[in-house]
Amino acid sequence: IETVSIRNIANIPHLEFSPGPLTVISGENGAGKSSVVGAVSAALKGGSTSGMLRRGSSKGEVVLTLDRDGVPVVVTRRFTKKGSPLEVTEGGVPVSGPQGYLNEIIDAVVSNPDAFKQATPKEQVRMLLQASGVEVPLVEIATITGEPCVASGSAAEVIEQWRERIYHARTLENRAAKEHGATVTSLEASLLPEVGDVTEQAAALTQKAVDLAAEAEARREAARNKRNEAVDEVNRVLSAELQAIGDEVKPLLEEGLLELERLQAAKTAFDKAEGTRSVMEESRTKWDAAESRSIKMDRQLEQLEELRARVLGEIDIPGIDIADGEIRLNGIPFSSLSDSEKTKVAVNVARMRQAEAPVMFLDRMEILDDRNWESFCAHAAEHGIQVFAARRTDGPLKVEPNGKA
Repeated sequence: IETVSIRNIANIPHLEFSPGPLTVISGENGAGKSSVVGAVSAALKGGSTSGMLRRGSSKGEVVLTLDRDGVPVVVTRRFTKKGSPLEVTEGGVPVSGPQGYLNEIIDAVVSNPDAFKQATPKEQVRMLLQASGVEVPLVEIATITGEPCVASGSAAEVIEQWRERIYHARTLENRAAKEHGATVTSLEASLLPEVGDVTEQAAALTQKAVDLAAEAEARREAARNKRNEAVDEVNRVLSAELQAIGDEVKPLLEEGLLELERLQAAKTAFDKAEGTRSVMEESRTKWDAAESRSIKMDRQLEQLEELRARVLGEIDIPGIDIADGEIRLNGIPFSSLSDSEKTKVAVNVARMRQAEAPVMFLDRMEILDDRNWESFCAHAAEHGIQVFAARRTDGPLKVEPNGKA
């Protein structure tokens, strides 16, 4: 931007100046510092006309002249209560689609450090990632995840989207593994002894019952033979012996039959448990599979974190990082930084954006200490960024086209 002309904007009736690489607009509160910065940025970017017109004026105007490779470009933004029409000429010829034209040749970054500092951590991260412009490593992400990757934001944002997706999937796998493991443990505890033991016990008791029955029958037969030999005496003795035999054998038979019934019921239950065994083995298979997938996702998350660290390392702000959803500088959360450190981060985020003619509009620069202000000015000069900076000082409005750090 080579010249600036402002008429009837905010509290500025008329102001003209030729800005340099670093133009410092200074003055006391209410002098019009922010109005100058706002007028030039509004001429390039447009936006709301609310509060732009000087009180009592029906129209205002900002005219800028630019040099594009030796060709003069004139930007005229008129402000009325109804809108802010834009006209642009290049070499004296009107440009079609003037706002799009300006957006292509000038990156007008309006940076109010306070606005960045007061944004939510999520918004601050978004602004940092958008400004970084680091290329999304689609091939590497696809290699790590085993799925096609499509850019849907900045590099770090895409990596974070995949990290959250895999982290959520791993949580589900861990939950499934825990549930299947609990099922296996519970079913193992509920299973009965081996069917072979039950069968052997049942067979032994069955044989015992048969032997007892045979013994009882033999003794009854002997008693009948005696009865045939001596009717009267034998009847008396036989009755007594039969009663004794019955008293002796009956409890044994009853006990054996009860035990046999118990074991037969146990065998039936065990047979049913075969279905339980099948369920248990199926759960064990699912358990193993879920744990295997979870381990694979652990490695994917590690690789994404390594890739994320490399991507963040490409951001041109020394010591910058993103952790737990917020910006960190040298490991310190943004919210815990000093005011000057926060401002330095905010300004650095703004200056990372690139364009054919990068221009920055900075307000409230008095909050930068001398060391950080000098550092920023040196960086802006190194990267060819034209700066319009408002700083509060004592005295009236003052425009220094070749402002000193």
